[in-house]
Amino acid sequence: MNAKADLIRYDIRRDRRGWTVYDVRTGLTAIIEGVLQVGLDMDEADAIADALSADGDLPAPLVDPAFLRSPGAETGAGRFRRP
Repeated sequence: MNAKADLIRYDIRRDRRGWTVYDVRTGLTAIIEGVLQVGLDMDEADAIADALSADGDLPAPLVDPAFLRSPGAETGAGRFRRP
């Protein structure tokens, strides 16, 4: 295991559409309520990674969850309960 994985469990990295939250130990993308945490706003991704790393409460969504349920809306934000 690398030193970074010893300090934090989740971090963010740039993706094609925004930012991805990933598990530093495995390299896998974080999944919350079955939704891959990809294409996020940087501030939102950072807040999610911090909350997951601290094993604390997840932040309130920065996007209205009603918007995410509308036809054609992209998913990936606004659903922050642990699996």
